[in-house]
Amino acid sequence: MVNRGQQLRMNRLVERLFTESCSRPVEGIEKELQKLGFTQTGGDLRALQFGHRGFELFLELMLDENQCVHSYRILTFVERDKPQPKFRW
Repeated sequence: MVNRGQQLRMNRLVERLFTESCSRPVEGIEKELQKLGFTQTGGDLRALQFGHRGFELFLELMLDENQCVHSYRILTFVERDKPQPKFRW
């Protein structure tokens, strides 16, 4: 079980990192995330995935055509693993 306060602090650090580095290339952001303890768990040309086992956080980066971060989402492992409701038309 992770301390929820520490998890929220790490969440804020990641959000601050993206706020301060709006149009930086992803390589610089990857290095900063590694310093915070995140490891890359997957990815392709348009998206990268990172995880932090200590704080049980999952981070997904969406990239634009210049390999800069377009958007991101950060979730706890519990939120990520929660079953999604089926979408029906």
